[in-house]
Amino acid sequence: MGERYLITLKVQNLRGHTNTPFNDDFEPDLRAMFLNADKTYVIPGSSIKGVTRKKALLLSSPGDEEFAEVFGRPGTRQGRVSFGWGYLTRTTLLCKRYGVAIDRELGVAESDKLYIFEYLPGTVELRFEVHVLYPLSEGAKRLLSRSLSLLKYDTIGWGGSRGIGVVEEVMLDDRLVTH
Repeated sequence: MGERYLITLKVQNLRGHTNTPFNDDFEPDLRAMFLNADKTYVIPGSSIKGVTRKKALLLSSPGDEEFAEVFGRPGTRQGRVSFGWGYLTRTTLLCKRYGVAIDRELGVAESDKLYIFEYLPGTVELRFEVHVLYPLSEGAKRLLSRSLSLLKYDTIGWGGSRGIGVVEEVMLDDRLVTH
């Protein structure tokens, strides 16, 4: 296997999802996800890859060779990069937040559409590895580095809500910073 890059994101109020029982008088619609063995909160690598790919599309197009190297081409070629699961570096207490669905046509709250979700308050660090399965060209490394850097001020986590899951800082592996 090729190189591995360690990436750290500082995220404010991370929103999540689990299927574990909540010890309260309600059942949240969205929960903070964790691995049952050690209750470590995680975000799947596919979610991290998805938001990174979205940022790469601002810099490139799916037809560009560098884009195809990193993310692949649908149906024809797999990308050379794999994103590992993102692990939180500290545990924090879960909080709950209420929301209401808004009718998109009328712009008003819909009747009987109250929902509840969990989030991790404050700033949490999310660490994940980017695995390079096959060597990348310098242009592809540059695209990967810039795409990851563009995650700053975007959101990550389930449900994408304003003010929830905002990436405050992106810390790249030193080997990617030069690109």
